[in-house]
Amino acid sequence: MADSRDVKNQILFSLLFTASLLHSALSDFPFLSPYSWSCVNETCVKNLKGWNEEDAYSLSTCKLTCGQHGVLWPKPTRLTQISNQTVHFNLSRLSLEEAMAPTQEVKDLLQKAFDIFKGNVAKGVPEPDERFFRKIFDSDEIVSQVAVVDKPAFRYRGILLDTASNFISVRAIERTLDAMAANKLNTLHWHITDTASFPLYLKSLPDMSYFGSYSQRQIYNTSDVSHVVEYARVRGIRVVPEFSAPGHVGNGWQWTEKKGLGKMAVCVKQEPWSTYCTEPPCGQLNIANNNTYGILTQIYEEMADIFAPLDLFHFGGQEVNLNCWNTTEEIVSHLTERGLNQSVDSFLDLWSEFQSNVYNMFPADNQTGKVQGILWNSQLTSAEKADKYLDPRKYIIQASGSVKDQRVIGDLLKKGYHVILSNSDAWFLNCGFGSWVTKGQHPCGSYKGWQAVYDNSPHDVASNETGSYQKKLLLGGEAVLWSQQVDDASLDAKLWPRGAALAERLWTNPKHNWEPAEIRFIHQRQRLFQRGVMADRIQPEWCHQNEKLCYLR
Repeated sequence: MADSRDVKNQILFSLLFTASLLHSALSDFPFLSPYSWSCVNETCVKNLKGWNEEDAYSLSTCKLTCGQHGVLWPKPTRLTQISNQTVHFNLSRLSLEEAMAPTQEVKDLLQKAFDIFKGNVAKGVPEPDERFFRKIFDSDEIVSQVAVVDKPAFRYRGILLDTASNFISVRAIERTLDAMAANKLNTLHWHITDTASFPLYLKSLPDMSYFGSYSQRQIYNTSDVSHVVEYARVRGIRVVPEFSAPGHVGNGWQWTEKKGLGKMAVCVKQEPWSTYCTEPPCGQLNIANNNTYGILTQIYEEMADIFAPLDLFHFGGQEVNLNCWNTTEEIVSHLTERGLNQSVDSFLDLWSEFQSNVYNMFPADNQTGKVQGILWNSQLTSAEKADKYLDPRKYIIQASGSVKDQRVIGDLLKKGYHVILSNSDAWFLNCGFGSWVTKGQHPCGSYKGWQAVYDNSPHDVASNETGSYQKKLLLGGEAVLWSQQVDDASLDAKLWPRGAALAERLWTNPKHNWEPAEIRFIHQRQRLFQRGVMADRIQPEWCHQNEKLCYLR
């Protein structure tokens, strides 16, 4: 007779083997959820259900149909009517039947946009498999009837992407544009050059990227730029390039002295850096060297060509350090020759003259005519100086100060300037990760959570300072991501989903705060992730499945 322990071991082995086979079989078939969701007071409520329940709502179906706006993002500004019924659809039969457009070019653009839309829908539709029960799928459902009347609250809805502090690949820029399109953001402000690097290849001036790029692989050639501009255009996004000047200039200009053109960048890598600039490495244009203007003319002409069509161009104008010029012998001599002293006003006069020259040098676009300029707020845009130095018909001012500087915004609006809001205390998305030049907090303060991004209302800023929303002059806003602590690995998580919060503020400009938007916002994050955007997680999945239960009473 077999030992009883052997019998027990054989039985145990048989059970384990059977369990293994059962697990293997089940792994080929998704299990059916024991839960369903029902819409109660515009909230999806999770319930237990029977296995044979045919009319149970999946979470996706409930979210699509529950509440006035379902999970639309950004929320429409006018009429929204959504049926509480869904229907299955066949993606292969989805087509654009008729496009009303003024020109064939626009019709072609609509077709390209529709193809992109169809591709995005496909990312959410599972591959058909006859082995599986039909009811376990909910991502191939659409609402049976929808009516939406919509228009944006602001015409400028942007993201600044800095690719000079750290190089960002074209593929990562594409993901950024995909996410922007999914949130109805319409402007990519491309901060493409800075003191640290000059990664833009220019056919007329190849030495700029040769000396200024981090490596031969970290360069944007002409085809790269054209690709990004077109990739953005078919997604309803314009690309606004920025060439920083006269500050934030350094690497890329080392070759000019060897070619007999003199020194065009001064204070480059000068120490101690905090005396000559706001961050290392230092560097500014030598505006006393006439050859500088010749090189700038070539840069502007080629940028206007490769970024065409352009209606806006960002001239920079940020963080010009007067002490740098004040300690540069060539510039001080230039002031003396013109009978000027070394006062702040003298340097501002010199700076404003430079700005006027480069504005006139920038070529007109063949399609849009004279391109309007954008400048960061600075000493030139102060209440006492702005209308002396800058024509409001030529320049839009991008206001980047904190909430304490809102008076500056009010002064600019009162003087008739068009303004883009980018206040650092709400829309600087690089803040809060610690200082990159020393220990301690980042200079621009704490992390800006999506709630702070959402609640930052440009109209409130304008109204508080001028008594009016200034709808004609206040063009909109832009979230800023300086990339000193960003590259491909962290780009998505630092931009998204906070960029989606910006998007609803600028598209809808809701009167309420972030709280009524939370459920839709969390679902929008899920959508972005499904589309391949590595958006940061905001809450546990439990909160997504159990609405309105993750808050403090």
